[in-house]
Amino acid sequence: MVPLIGYIERLSARPGEQIAVKVSSQLDQPYRADLVRIIHGDANPAGPGIKLEEIPAGFAGTYASRFQPIHSGSCGVVTPANLVAFPDPCTIVLRVQPWLLDGRPQTVLAIDGGPALSVAAEGASLEIGGDRVHVAAPMLKRRWYELRVVTDGGRLHLRQTALQRSWGTADTGQAEMAGALGALGRVTFAAAPALRPGPRDNQYRAFFNGRLEDPAILGGARYGDTPIELAASECLAWWDFSAEIPTNRILDRGPDGLHGALRNLPTRAVRGSRWTGHEPNWCHAPREYAAIHFHEDDLYDCGWETDFAMEIPEGMVSGVYGVRLRCGDIQDIVPFYVLPPAGAATAPIVFLAPTFTYQIYGNHQRGNVDDAFRARQAAWGAYPWNAEQHAEYGASTYNTHPDGSGICYSSLRRPLLTMRPGYITYFDDRGSGLRHFPADTHLIDWLTVKAISFDVITDHDLDREGVVLLQPYRAVVTGSHPEYHTPNTLNALQDYIIGGGRLAYLGGNGFYWRIAKSPATRMSSKSAAPKGVSAPGRVSRASITTRWMADMAVCGAAMAGRLRCCAASAFPRKGCSRDRTTGACRARQTRALRGSSRTLTARLSAISGYPEAVPPVSSSTGRISSWGPRPMR
Repeated sequence: MVPLIGYIERLSARPGEQIAVKVSSQLDQPYRADLVRIIHGDANPAGPGIKLEEIPAGFAGTYASRFQPIHSGSCGVVTPANLVAFPDPCTIVLRVQPWLLDGRPQTVLAIDGGPALSVAAEGASLEIGGDRVHVAAPMLKRRWYELRVVTDGGRLHLRQTALQRSWGTADTGQAEMAGALGALGRVTFAAAPALRPGPRDNQYRAFFNGRLEDPAILGGARYGDTPIELAASECLAWWDFSAEIPTNRILDRGPDGLHGALRNLPTRAVRGSRWTGHEPNWCHAPREYAAIHFHEDDLYDCGWETDFAMEIPEGMVSGVYGVRLRCGDIQDIVPFYVLPPAGAATAPIVFLAPTFTYQIYGNHQRGNVDDAFRARQAAWGAYPWNAEQHAEYGASTYNTHPDGSGICYSSLRRPLLTMRPGYITYFDDRGSGLRHFPADTHLIDWLTVKAISFDVITDHDLDREGVVLLQPYRAVVTGSHPEYHTPNTLNALQDYIIGGGRLAYLGGNGFYWRIAKSPATRMSSKSAAPKGVSAPGRVSRASITTRWMADMAVCGAAMAGRLRCCAASAFPRKGCSRDRTTGACRARQTRALRGSSRTLTARLSAISGYPEAVPPVSSSTGRISSWGPRPMR
């Protein structure tokens, strides 16, 4: 882990509001926290360099160092208020689809004081009271199996039934041993409780990488080769994963209502064993998407305790700020945005920070950290940590899980290394190699140096508050890569333009993919493919069938139940397009809107009431922009 690092659960606040700061320090001395205004976040010595302005703050001071661990891995947990006796005979059943068979036993179901079911390439195993039995039938990746445990007269029968035929492989089998089930205590799906964990240890282990569907307990001994089709009237407990899909809740349809909860946000609304392909939206056929995909590296919430709260004082200037953490020569700066007071504008223009895109790309592991990359970090005094070297903080939606499935959720409740001043994305002989947050500080620095007054808002704020947030301003300025949007943000921008507002689109690859937000969790999901994963026909209908979108509910986002598609390139099918937002098609989007750098400077200067300034030199390229003098229309 990074020796000193922090995170915040919200990216913006107004005067009078608070932001909780959570810090983990493995250092043996206290760390100091203070407040800085982030003006320029590019460490390239050929440009202005990192520019920070120290700001007095009430929270500034020294804090005791303490290590706060990260516990990755998703699972489901049911904790009955009282023990429930198993009848004899009875049957436990569930369906499993393993995605990573790497020699490690992976637990699919564990009952405290009772049986534990695990899977491996060699087949399913049942363990209880120190005794273990194994089915001598292999399991294949991405194939559905029914696992059944029958307790009957002091014997335990384990059956593994293949639900899909695999030619050349006999992957159905059974085994038995002496034993009984006892009572139903805590039930864990897709992991096993840790044995005597310490206060900093993960409470769970042996995580399952794959999909589970329809775990249930039925009265009576259910033998036979035919897979069991569940009915609520027959079940003592039936955890129906097709119910309440947008939530973290596990619903039990049995008479005792043994409901549970999911930990670390596994992926819901994925194709189950009953998927037919006839309905692409889980809302219309939830039983076809009754599976949950669990991963050993899922991470929703680090769960760190708050070290201190930062209150935004009245009169604080809207802008980009950071909580700076320092101990010796180690430093971390956690960025956030200060908005103007509610209902007010303190400048004629506003910068719309593309925080949805920052979050979606958060901790993108590019696989490009080599000796030249590290040498540049050291020579420039850039941010020394890279997401590729710190997978413990979770990856981006442009990466994959260890089992090869795509990451589709991105949470703010973790450190985002990619959202740091001085972070280098890639080694570039021609420039700084920046993207996203540090790249957008070029604009912040330029506006500041040219004395053009501006406010700051974020995608998250615009999604929540809508067009009223934009209406006080004469112009809205985007960042360099405003790619990800919700219907709310896109509609707000369109309504602003229709109402006479001006939009300066300064980015590329903007207004493209749609994301969904969950009202129950503070995170975002997306449906685009990562680098290295094919996404055929991104501008056509095929753009909604990337490799793992087809494995999910295809067109129905698990959190929102809406069309799973890109925000603008697919919106023409819904009567809403990028052209209506930016006035430009994909091929000419930036040319038509941004004009020349001098033209943009003149326009913003005229809008803001400040004299025209010289066009900026890009510290990414080291030369004056070569845009031609085209009028803005």
